[in-house]
Amino acid sequence: MDPVAALTPAPATPSSHPHFLRFTNERRSNALPRSAGVPMVATIEEGNDPTAFQFGNVRPSPAAHAELWWHFNEAEEATSASSNFATSLFGARTTTVDETERRVEAGLAKAKIEKRLGAVRPEDAYMLMSLYTERAWPAPVEQVLGVLTGVVVVLPIVCAEHFGAATRSRTGARTLTAWLEERIARGGAEAVAVYAREAQMACARAVRAYDRVRGKGPSVVPPADGDEG
Repeated sequence: MDPVAALTPAPATPSSHPHFLRFTNERRSNALPRSAGVPMVATIEEGNDPTAFQFGNVRPSPAAHAELWWHFNEAEEATSASSNFATSLFGARTTTVDETERRVEAGLAKAKIEKRLGAVRPEDAYMLMSLYTERAWPAPVEQVLGVLTGVVVVLPIVCAEHFGAATRSRTGARTLTAWLEERIARGGAEAVAVYAREAQMACARAVRAYDRVRGKGPSVVPPADGDEG
């Protein structure tokens, strides 16, 4: 059984790319205290400032950050005709030429980003998805791990140690995130420091790989409504 499936608060559905899982997008942001032994990282916030995604001396370029954020959180809606459903309920026009053009543009951007993600190692693409997809986490876990939370919960070492604790009856936590919360409650940030360090290294590798594949061109993310011109 895929251990990742047990971590999702709602059933996941596969995207068009074979290496990605689509998670339920739930927004949540918590302040991150300064905890000894864990590198300072910021939680994902609405502004998605690329400077918050710092992994050692590696940081995604602004264009790479914009593409990854948009792809994992907004591209699905931007390319879907169902986004007009609410409008149709009130009897307004469901599709205009501009809306159709925006969906086409979004579809081309999504395809280009997926092609770039397909050019990196599958494990790096998976780390980027885990890093950038917005999800709601238990507050004590996110307060310590910040943006690394989504990566930590899919690390092989974390999955293996949680499985070992569960099979040896060393934890009553039913889910991996509950187990992390239990460890933090018992040992503070130090209890997950090794996971945070491994997640930092995995993110640095993945971000570097994506930036290398995409090159130095401008972001392909379509402009938001009202930003054209």
